[in-house]
Amino acid sequence: MKQHDRAEVSLQTGASAVRRTLLTARTVQCVLLPASSVSFLAGMLISTVPYYAGQAIDLKRAILSNLSSYGDNPHGYLAADVGIVLCGALLLPVALWFFRGLRGVHRGLAAAGALLFGAGLMAAIAIGLMGPFEQGYSALHIDLAYATFIFAAAGMLILLGLAVWRARRAGGGRGLLVMEVLLACLLALLFYLLAGESATHGKNFFDDKNFFRSLACGEWVLFGVNVGYLLLLARAVGEHEGV
Repeated sequence: MKQHDRAEVSLQTGASAVRRTLLTARTVQCVLLPASSVSFLAGMLISTVPYYAGQAIDLKRAILSNLSSYGDNPHGYLAADVGIVLCGALLLPVALWFFRGLRGVHRGLAAAGALLFGAGLMAAIAIGLMGPFEQGYSALHIDLAYATFIFAAAGMLILLGLAVWRARRAGGGRGLLVMEVLLACLLALLFYLLAGESATHGKNFFDDKNFFRSLACGEWVLFGVNVGYLLLLARAVGEHEGV
């Protein structure tokens, strides 16, 4: 092997080692996941200040698309959009870490899960970047919102399924399996309700009779579910780091 080839291999190996050292279970669980959740939540909460300025606070109006849209929230949209972009950007390395931690179970499925999850994050980032140019619910905004939900959910289900597969082979994982089934059922229900909202323009389940039947409630529940399951998945993957 020529000297410059050996040097290139050495550099690649060193870079890979640095990535493994920086992107650890501790980094993901204690830094990236909390920071992404806080960025999103803080951005949305800050955006509500001008959104509700001079009027009564109605939680049914706290729809994420409204808070992050220039047309609906001209004085507060930027905080929400920055929060969305930061959240997505901080989670992109987590998708890589999930792949690295689960590729030993099934490399192809781990790659598919990580890519789908990453595609959902990229769609979310695109929504945040488009915020200053959106006057309302454009067709592209709606498509990106559904892409975020579908891709990220599908990726999480595949990755969690691999974690369950690995745990079951070791004789455990019953709790993870139950959580996987619950996630699949909940996501299917939310997708059905959100699809009905889109098809009937709010004349389905989300009729705003109360907060629990509002689109805002569905979106915030989905946010909480995603945070909880990302923490669960990170814990399951991190238990086998270095094994």
